[in-house]
This record gives sequence, structure tokens and C-alpha cells, in this order.
Amino acid sequence: MVRLGAFLAAGLLLSAQAAVAKGTPGETRFPAAVSDKVLQDFLQVGRVKDETPRDAGEWFRWGGIPVEHQASSIRAVVDALAAARPPIGVAAAILTIARVESGWNPYSRNPESTACGLFQFIRATWASYDSEQDHCFDPLANAKAGVKHLMTLYATRVGPRLEPLLPITTEQERVEWTYRLLYALHYHGEAAPEAAEGGSILTQTVAEAAMPHLQGFFSILKRVTAPPVRVRMARGGTRRVPAGPKARRAATKTRAAADRSTRS
Repeated sequence: MVRLGAFLAAGLLLSAQAAVAKGTPGETRFPAAVSDKVLQDFLQVGRVKDETPRDAGEWFRWGGIPVEHQASSIRAVVDALAAARPPIGVAAAILTIARVESGWNPYSRNPESTACGLFQFIRATWASYDSEQDHCFDPLANAKAGVKHLMTLYATRVGPRLEPLLPITTEQERVEWTYRLLYALHYHGEAAPEAAEGGSILTQTVAEAAMPHLQGFFSILKRVTAPPVRVRMARGGTRRVPAGPKARRAATKTRAAADRSTRS
């Protein structure tokens, strides 16, 4: 598996040379309010196998909770994102990391460490956000801390590394690299050498397995934040239509009809 650090090093070298831009930096922000319909779309993309644990101890494992509990956890993360309003690529990464870390189980705990809750905070990191350790299992508190923590990592450790790559990378590439770096920093800790290189082989493998979820979350966010398309009508005037593949095709046909009417 190619290490992310190699990609970033190559990007820094290439950024010093003339290049044709493949994409433009996008700063579209997470919406300030998210409807229940969009929440269901997130759940459809990110849900894990839903079941009711038979033993009390099974409530503390990854995932393994009823779908309605998963929806509540996703809502907690979505509400924290709506309050913070990060760029949608960062938001898609944060949603994916929550799924990877706990499977949306707010009671999840790592039997080999002190990691707990939706974002699997270890005790020392959680203490910097909340003095009560038991609050780690509160999905609202954990989601708020998780979003704040990952946005801080993005601002201080990820964003500056990706900025030189803007002229030579696509938006999708930058979203994927944001996710990989954020997950490595969150999992290993900021001081770990592996984090700066995109994570160990194990964490890179885990991150790779969740890539379809990242892409699904990002696709939903692109759709719900896309501005309406304004098209010229054949008989004069304009109308606004929702963005999307079908709407774009309809807009193209409408513009063509308007052009023919103008020429005739």
C-alpha cells in the first residue's frame, strides 16, 4: 500500500512547478440545518448491521445496536457539525471517522485502552474537553467534542499540508487525503511519527475499507449544498431548478430550446 506521506511529498515538489489546475479550492460549508430526509440519507450510507445485544456486555462493543440508536448517534454528530459548519469535505471525513471508531455505538469502549464513546476518545484527550469521564458515553457531548477535536486537527495539521496541493489535485483527492490524515492523527495521536505519514499499515487499511462511506457522505453533502441552477426560458424569463444530474440535463435542453427560439 502506498503511504500517504509519499503522496504529500510528491505534491509539495510538484507544486513548485507550473501546473494546470485540476480543481479549485471549495469552501462550501456544512448546512446550518439538516432535514430528517438528509439524515435518513446519511443513515442509508453509514448504517452498520443493526441488532439488539442479548448480553449487557455486548452494548460496549463496536456497532451492534438497533438502527434507531444509530440514527440518534448520527443526528448527534450532524447537529454538532451544523453548529460548527466546517467545509463539507471535512464534515464527510468526520462522519466517516465516527462510523469507523464506534459503529455509531455511543456506549462503545475499547477493551485494550481507555477509548470510549462515538469518537473513541482516550481518557487523557477526553479530559481536555470534559472533566467528567462518564460524559464520554453521552452521544451529544462526545459528538461535540469529536467535531471540535477533528476540526482543530484539520486547521493546525492537515489544512496547511494540503494547501500547496490545491493547483494540482482534484476536490475528491483532497477530501480523501483529509480523511486519511485526520484518521491517522486521531488514532495515533498528534505526536506519533506514524500520524505524520498517514498512519500505520493497519490504520491505512482500516481507512481504506471505509472509503465508500466517505464518498457517500460527501456525495450527499455536495447535493444538498449545491446552488439551484438558473435557466433561461424559451419565451423569456428565467426559472430556478434544483441541482443534480437530471436537473442539469433538463436545464441544458431548456437552454437549447431558448437559443433556437432566439435564432428563429
